[in-house]
Amino acid sequence: MGRQRKIALVTGAGRRGGRTIALELGRRGIDVAVHYNQSRQAAIEVKRQLIKMGVRAELFRADLSKWAEVRRLVSRVRKKFGWIDILINNASNFLKTPFGTVRERDWDLSLDTNLKGPFFLCQEFGREMRQRGGGVIVNIADWAVDHPYPNYLPYCISKAGIVTLTKGLQKVLGPKVKVRLISPRVLKGFSGYAREVGRLVG
Repeated sequence: MGRQRKIALVTGAGRRGGRTIALELGRRGIDVAVHYNQSRQAAIEVKRQLIKMGVRAELFRADLSKWAEVRRLVSRVRKKFGWIDILINNASNFLKTPFGTVRERDWDLSLDTNLKGPFFLCQEFGREMRQRGGGVIVNIADWAVDHPYPNYLPYCISKAGIVTLTKGLQKVLGPKVKVRLISPRVLKGFSGYAREVGRLVG
């Protein structure tokens, strides 16, 4: 069954870069599944703005560090939309973790949210896209992969994993599924990389 508009899932869409990406996609006529974890009120406002643009928007809360919640997010998005055409893995945390003070919990929070969550979202939706014959995945990295922040090493390691994940997915999902990587700090602010995401999924 055909659809008039494409559908994108944007993780961490309530604030900062995720908000800017979601609104950019809305301006391009793309329906948006708005994911958030703690920023409910901000996500509600993003949904309101998207609807005002004339596109469909639905809210989905999930803690991406937990596999059970990732699975529930996938199930709920499928129930609401049927399938998605675009996955934007934007959500991440940025925990200050000076070397010598890092606890196991700090490590797990960084790696689980920033890498495990995106991996399993890519696995679930990527297989579906490949079976349907097309789709786009955009993973958000950070220039810290090549210029690590001394007090944020677990974060930097998680983003390095995103780079490798993207390269691997290009091999296992391509050429049917386009898998792309962007590093926001290389571009000009949130609006700059939101436009880049729009170009990649257009």
